[in-house]
Amino acid sequence: MTSLSGLVRLVGHQARYGLSYLISPRLIIGIVICAAIVACLLAGPVMGDRLMSSFSAGAKRVAPIILVVGVGVLLVGILAKTPMLDAIGGSMVGIVLLAVIADNY
Repeated sequence: MTSLSGLVRLVGHQARYGLSYLISPRLIIGIVICAAIVACLLAGPVMGDRLMSSFSAGAKRVAPIILVVGVGVLLVGILAKTPMLDAIGGSMVGIVLLAVIADNY
């Protein structure tokens, strides 16, 4: 039968090393990765605003040209029954529409 002093020593031994199991290298790496993700999420809108302002200045004169060319490529692809031209024309029109939505949002 185990004496009471043996049980106390065993419990004390586990309690002393208990915190070392909670703070592992994996946990530290996970905390650093989460902090980096949060920092990127917080810095994203600031950087996005700066990039949008630099792109929107030139986009106002280029967007109509890309839209017209995209519709032209789409129509040629539909008439020539070429799926690749359909995809390219649709992508150009879609990019311009997404840019207009993002600029006005």
